[in-house]
Amino acid sequence: MPPDAAAALTAPDDKASLARGRLLLAKQLYLHGLDHSRNAGPLNKMIAVHNFHNAIEIALRAILLYHQISQDRHRSIEFERVLNAIDKHPPFQEKRIKLPYPEAVLNLNRHRNSVQHDAVEPPDSLMEQWRVLTRVWLDEVCKIYFELDFERLSAVESVVDSTLRELLRSSALAIAEGRFQWSATLSRAAFEWAAGAIWDFVPRVGASMSPGFDLDPFGPTWQGISAVGAAVHHVAYFAALVSSGVGLADLRKLQLSSPLVVLNTIQPPVVERGQPEMDEEAARWVHEFVVNTIVRWQSLNLNPYVPEAGRLHAQKLIDEGGAAVG
Repeated sequence: MPPDAAAALTAPDDKASLARGRLLLAKQLYLHGLDHSRNAGPLNKMIAVHNFHNAIEIALRAILLYHQISQDRHRSIEFERVLNAIDKHPPFQEKRIKLPYPEAVLNLNRHRNSVQHDAVEPPDSLMEQWRVLTRVWLDEVCKIYFELDFERLSAVESVVDSTLRELLRSSALAIAEGRFQWSATLSRAAFEWAAGAIWDFVPRVGASMSPGFDLDPFGPTWQGISAVGAAVHHVAYFAALVSSGVGLADLRKLQLSSPLVVLNTIQPPVVERGQPEMDEEAARWVHEFVVNTIVRWQSLNLNPYVPEAGRLHAQKLIDEGGAAVG
């Protein structure tokens, strides 16, 4: 194992880039599985088991790729043989490095096979065990084989727009400092600015999105049509987000688990106070959801960004440091 593995993973190298991409995907799958594992019903448990297993399997493939362990020969072989191929890699044997918790991982693999091939519902009694196992296993593997901190593994540096990237860096730092409410505020602000940019790709009908533009602004007819226009605008906004690949359930969760940040082209953002206290897990979910959504929008060439008029406001929001939020 190279001593500069951590530095190599951040270098503009194809092998390192592919490995880092796989580790990021493993983290996303783990978080997705974690979310499902805490929801009721057999289907949620089955999805959780699949995601936990897939997260581990993708991390194993990252090890094969990054450390060049006969990846072609072992690409399609059984799960257990992949584990053995890694443990028997000569440089790892010399240093007595072995994959953690092999029996528990093989047990998860057996249950995953039962779910996939026989539609067997995973037992409730094992869900917490698999939640903990997957997280601890990924923590240790990232540290041992890549000299990376799984907790800090993030796609933030893949965010193109510098202001969005700075908002999300500050959000991650706030989590590390235990300021969970402030982290969610910064993440939510980044999401709202990025989502606003999606409107650049929505077809416009006429010069105004609001019917009644030429009517008497003090008359009841204008007020009624204006209300309809606002409702149509609201529906169109969510339709645009959903069509960009954002799930309705995730949008709802974002609304419920982060402070409302209202943007204005002229005034600074307005942050709704009095939100329920957030814990670390909730703040991390908001942060990861926003980062992954923005990166996905970039991959679709939707170009999320903070407009010039909002950059100064975004910087002031970062500089505020969350004194009024916590």
